[in-house]
Amino acid sequence: MHRRFFVSLFAALCFAARVNAATLYSDDFNVDDSASWNINKANTASSSTSLPVSDTTNSAEFGYDYGTNMGIPVAPHTTDSSTKGLRLRSNISGGISGAVSVSPTGLSLPAAGYRLQFDAWGNFVNGGANSTEAMSVGIGTTGTVPQWSFNPNGALGFATVRDGGTTNTDFRVYLNSGNQAATTGYYQAGNTAASLDNANSYYSFLPAQTVPVAQVTLFPTQAGTATPVGTISFAWHTVTVDNDGTDATWSIDGKAIAVVPLSAATLAGSNFYLGSFDTNNGSSSGNGQLLNFDLIDNLSVISVPEPSTIALCLLGAMGLVAGRRRG
Repeated sequence: MHRRFFVSLFAALCFAARVNAATLYSDDFNVDDSASWNINKANTASSSTSLPVSDTTNSAEFGYDYGTNMGIPVAPHTTDSSTKGLRLRSNISGGISGAVSVSPTGLSLPAAGYRLQFDAWGNFVNGGANSTEAMSVGIGTTGTVPQWSFNPNGALGFATVRDGGTTNTDFRVYLNSGNQAATTGYYQAGNTAASLDNANSYYSFLPAQTVPVAQVTLFPTQAGTATPVGTISFAWHTVTVDNDGTDATWSIDGKAIAVVPLSAATLAGSNFYLGSFDTNNGSSSGNGQLLNFDLIDNLSVISVPEPSTIALCLLGAMGLVAGRRRG
């Protein structure tokens, strides 16, 4: 009797956990499906109000062929050998800080229990000027306003500077009050200012990379020298944001960069965003307008059983074992 009960309980709970591990959203960016996305652009003159989609100083290109155009290899989670993805560029011209963030139209994610994941590649004019820009990702946005350093309100955002060109701000957490200091305890590298710098040993799991030979061939002025350690540039990386209902954990290649209590964030919506922004006024020029960008591929949002469900499943397993012993 007891054993049958625990067998049933265990099976039911584990089946529920399996069902919960469903795909909530995905996009491989193999086609231009920009019509299914909100594209929000801004600059410091309109930090929280979207510029017209026709704005050319910031851009989002869906179905961009990064293999043919940039000599970038296939992303690690690609299953069909495609080299198409989402290319984001900010402050292309105009000489004013700018940003672009994109969110799926009308998406509403659950309050907890999901993982946002994508392949990420940072690209910049190696050894050139005006290349210090940031790739960003965030949750809890309405998806209808630009989310970036000058307008972090209403979302919980994470960003990393692709060329390591700042001092002690290469890894960032954004809440309503803006860029969060190391003393908050959110950053896993430590609570001193230097903990946010790409040169900190915590980020050594991101080794120096060289520009792909094919890219140097396409753009002879692009330097092929090694990039700084602790950046996401010139190599594919897996970026995740886990929401377990208590904390949001931002990780790169499986290593936690920041863990933020959701109670610290004032979230305006239930969507997510992907973005690129530049906090400096200097714009790119020449090949820099093409080579400074963030690349995203193989996006997915997967539901993940909450810790309480997993705990009950384990309890069922323990009961099953105990029942077998008594039997």
